[in-house]
Amino acid sequence: MGVRGTRKKPTNLKLLEGNPGKRPIDINEVKPMPIADPCPDWLSEYAKQTWHDYAPRLEKLGLLTDIDMLDFQNLCIQAGMLRQAYENLKKYSTLTMTTQTGYEQQRAEVGIVTSCTKSIVTLAARFGMSPSDRVGLVDPKAGEKKTKLSGLLSG
Repeated sequence: MGVRGTRKKPTNLKLLEGNPGKRPIDINEVKPMPIADPCPDWLSEYAKQTWHDYAPRLEKLGLLTDIDMLDFQNLCIQAGMLRQAYENLKKYSTLTMTTQTGYEQQRAEVGIVTSCTKSIVTLAARFGMSPSDRVGLVDPKAGEKKTKLSGLLSG
């Protein structure tokens, strides 16, 4: 059986939220390097596009580290498959097809789009990539800027 209960949040996400629970931050937590690997050559073009669009942004926020690459690769693969399935659906311009026996059935691409979308939502949440995952996130450097400004004004 897996771990039960609410998933623990990574420290970086807690810090970006301003530690709303005011619980002590575990200073002994593993802190992987916020460095993304280069985009793998074997990804599809759509997956590579997703990688290049999001990896630098997540890395800059410290939300993509050297040990997160498998989840991020899977996110990019799912995004690539979603786009490819959607392109196929646009080409056929219908969500259904007629079988050889005359039965009307849903195109396989519809199921692929649904499955990929669910996977993307799950994987993206791990990186704080949806609006609800970002609620309450603050820039940890914003406090430094405010402190410097306060020092100049009071100084």
